[in-house]
Amino acid sequence: SLGLVGSEMCIETGSLAFPALGAGVGGVPAYESVKAILGEVLSADLKKVKEVRLIAWSQEDFEAFLKAVEEMVSG
Repeated sequence: SLGLVGSEMCIETGSLAFPALGAGVGGVPAYESVKAILGEVLSADLKKVKEVRLIAWSQEDFEAFLKAVEEMVSG
């Protein structure tokens, strides 16, 4: 949960960055990782955060990120 990040730590930078958490060695597909990250970001109370960056280390991860973002934004 990002609740601690958003409220108790009082982020001052205005931005967060996430790699594909659990992907790679963890065995979680990048697409599933990004869906989980976005779900947390969208449900968290991050008033001071103005920018969230998703970090893809390969073209394949980038395409999975893009697909997940498009699906979550469109509906």
